[in-house]
Amino acid sequence: MDQDRKFLDTFLIVIGALVAMTIVIFFIATGVEKAHLDPDNLENPLAQQAVTDRIRPIGEVATTDNPRPAPVTTAPSGAEQAREADAEVSGEAVFTQACFACHGTGAAGAPRPGDKAQWEPRIAKGMEVLYQHSLEGFTGNTGIMPPKGGRMDLSDEQVKAAVDYMVEQSR
Repeated sequence: MDQDRKFLDTFLIVIGALVAMTIVIFFIATGVEKAHLDPDNLENPLAQQAVTDRIRPIGEVATTDNPRPAPVTTAPSGAEQAREADAEVSGEAVFTQACFACHGTGAAGAPRPGDKAQWEPRIAKGMEVLYQHSLEGFTGNTGIMPPKGGRMDLSDEQVKAAVDYMVEQSR
C-alpha cells in the first residue's frame, strides 16, 4: 500500500508540473503572438488576398450537381514560379548546389575547378563536347559523369552555365 501511495503522489506531482508548464507556455506564446502581430495587415486587402491565395485548395471536385468552376489564374503556379526562379540561377549557384559534391572533392574522377592540368585536355575538346558530356553523361578512363550530374531536375541551360563557370575557373 505504501508503494501505491508513493506512486500516486509522484504521478500527481508530474501531472501537475506538466499542466503548469503547459499554462506557462500558453501565456508565453500568446505574448509573443501579440508582440509580432502586424495590425496593418489585418485590414490590408492585398495582404488578405495573399493569404487567401496561399491557402486556396489546388483542386476542386466537379460533379453533375456542382458544375466545374472556372480555373483560377490569379497567380503563377508553384511549378511555374520554380521554373522562373531556376532560369535566373547563375552557373556558380548551380555549381555550389549540384556539382560541388563531386567536382569540389574530385570524387569519381571529377575535375576540380581551378585545376588547369585536369581541365586543359577537356577544354581542348571544345565546349560542345563538354556540354554533351555534362548533359548526356560520360564514362572514360579518368572517371564517370552521370547525365546532368544526376540532377535531372536541372535545365540544360543551368547545366551549361555550371560548365561555363567551371571552365572559367580553370583557364
